[in-house]
Amino acid sequence: MEQHLEQRLQTKLFMSKHLQQSLSLLTYSYEELLDCLQEKAESNPLLEIDFPLPHPGNTNMTEYIAHEQVPSLETVLLEQLASLRLPAAAHAELLYLVEHVTEDGYLQCDLEEMADIFSIPLEHCEKQVKALQHFEPAGVGARDLQECLILQLRDCQEVPDYIAPIIKNDLELLADQQFWKLAQKYNITEEDADSCLSLIRRLKPSLRADHERYENTYMFPEILVETIGQEVVVQLQEKYFPAISINEVYQELLKDHGENHYLKIHLSEALRLKSGVTNRYETLFRVAKTAVEYQSAFFLGGKPLRALRMRDMASMLGLHVSTISRAVHEKYIQTPKGVLPLKSLFERGVHNESQEHVSRSFIQLKIKEIIDGENKQKPFSDQQIAALLMLQSIQVTRRTVAKYREQLRLPSSIDRKERKNRL
Repeated sequence: MEQHLEQRLQTKLFMSKHLQQSLSLLTYSYEELLDCLQEKAESNPLLEIDFPLPHPGNTNMTEYIAHEQVPSLETVLLEQLASLRLPAAAHAELLYLVEHVTEDGYLQCDLEEMADIFSIPLEHCEKQVKALQHFEPAGVGARDLQECLILQLRDCQEVPDYIAPIIKNDLELLADQQFWKLAQKYNITEEDADSCLSLIRRLKPSLRADHERYENTYMFPEILVETIGQEVVVQLQEKYFPAISINEVYQELLKDHGENHYLKIHLSEALRLKSGVTNRYETLFRVAKTAVEYQSAFFLGGKPLRALRMRDMASMLGLHVSTISRAVHEKYIQTPKGVLPLKSLFERGVHNESQEHVSRSFIQLKIKEIIDGENKQKPFSDQQIAALLMLQSIQVTRRTVAKYREQLRLPSSIDRKERKNRL
């Protein structure tokens, strides 16, 4: 009974480590994958990896090792996350946020998309962002400069109550050293405002400098998209992929000395890595091919992207939505329109009366058409635009119209009318 239990525990641990490695490999960018394989090749004598040129593995590694002495910001965050020992769901949610932290320490994440992926309320996503913002270094997980600076105040001693509001609302006045205006608004002295500026100058607008990994970054497109006639062809750029094999000499030694524990462990690790990398390519290709073919009209005719959620893709391929999220994370595709993030092919949207998804790009196009064709003396309000879209079976709120209009950098109806009157 004891032996049987131990075997079950060992099998569970093995599967857990194997799954963890597969998930990590899928999340890695091309550059991170090469780094990982280089590290594995140096520590496993059974691994033989033929790297493509140019890449760090075929150059003098001194430069890269020097940079590796300082852990990346992502590494620092992942170590803190691992130490929390959270339940699986909470761990996955925070991991998703960590994966969307830039090298500067800012969070670039669509929380509505996160809520959609994990089927959780938007308020819960905000709580997880707050949890991330309690990680070190102070300032990580901020959505903008003001939030980054305010988060760093927690490491400062005896911070006056007025400093955070000044940063949040009047950072430009402070930068212009208009101390008298700040003194009037916040009922403080000009000396107080001056000392506020001195404090803020000690804060960091970017966390990049302390966690710089490489001088060079790569945005290598692992997927090639070509248009041939009215067909979109998708393929992996396999000639640039590292080739993984097992050292034949050590394999022969293992045959002759089958009980060699050292060789067996490294052979098992090498085979798992090779399998994991193969699975990474296969999953990446499946996701990319399906997304590109779904958006074929965009590549062939220049039409707007169709609405496509990660949840929809997961259903199409029979995969978990988190797998789709990992597969598109920091992956790039070479297309006739240039190098694009794979994630850019995923568009949130709304349902029309036929319960078909209408993409954000399509709605933005319709909003622009309405504004371009409006009476310039009586421009449509956002509410009127929403009503006109309703007549086209596109149901959106006034707030959504305003949001999409601002993303198009189109002024409000009042500003459009004032601009017309000035001309």
